[in-house]
Amino acid sequence: MKRQTKIDSVDLLANLLDEKVKNTEENTTNLPLGLSSSDKVAFLLYTLNYHAQQIQLRDDKETKIFDWCTNLLLLSFAAIVAISGQITPTRFTIYIKVITTILILAPISVFAFELLNYKSLIRRNTQMIEKVEDIFRVYENDQYTNGSLYPRHWQGKLTRAILRRKAPIYYSIILIIMTICVLLAVWLLL
Repeated sequence: MKRQTKIDSVDLLANLLDEKVKNTEENTTNLPLGLSSSDKVAFLLYTLNYHAQQIQLRDDKETKIFDWCTNLLLLSFAAIVAISGQITPTRFTIYIKVITTILILAPISVFAFELLNYKSLIRRNTQMIEKVEDIFRVYENDQYTNGSLYPRHWQGKLTRAILRRKAPIYYSIILIIMTICVLLAVWLLL
């Protein structure tokens, strides 16, 4: 029976360019793949590019979700205002209001949750980028050029900058305000 070990991707990245880890039989549990140095560098560069692309992709998705939500709320508000004077009160009016409220709240809640979820996913991507940068030692002096490849004061600031991003919070606040306005229109005009 083969002994299987769970390999953490962060540990794998940290050991990838470590000179102490050799591809011998005794270290195959630490680094299961017999990769050459160029393969390791290619893997790290792929990881770096992948996470940078994921940040951009998730940022674009945040914007699209916000656009969809605002369009849905504006359309709902316009429809409510347009039909408000034409509806005659019936005994089913309360049911119509409840169903309309649910039909508005359900997608907006899902989209708002996704907006906040993307922030944590982007944070994880930035942490991986910073780990790859640390493995490449881009902040150390005389590693690639006479000075460091990146200024030393940039180290660790990518994740902090992502955590300070306000766009998802602003999107959520705007969606909450618009949803309240639409729901007030539902309950007051219908």
